[in-house]
Amino acid sequence: PVLVFTGCDSTTARTNGTLWISLDDGASWALKQGLATGFFAYSAPVDLGGGKIGVLAETDDYRRIRFIPVSLAIPAR
Repeated sequence: PVLVFTGCDSTTARTNGTLWISLDDGASWALKQGLATGFFAYSAPVDLGGGKIGVLAETDDYRRIRFIPVSLAIPAR
């Protein structure tokens, strides 16, 4: 199975929203894709089918909730 994780790609602030993909049950995170620069808080990914993922996330210092569609190019195993 493919695992998806979304969160901040920063060790000091809620910034740089990123999506990570694991193709080996979480042993490694082979694919990484930026979602949003600047403030990025709580997020929830959902499988939209057809190689697409939607991410609902808080941005703009908690003032906005955005839906971010992502098309993935997952390599064949």
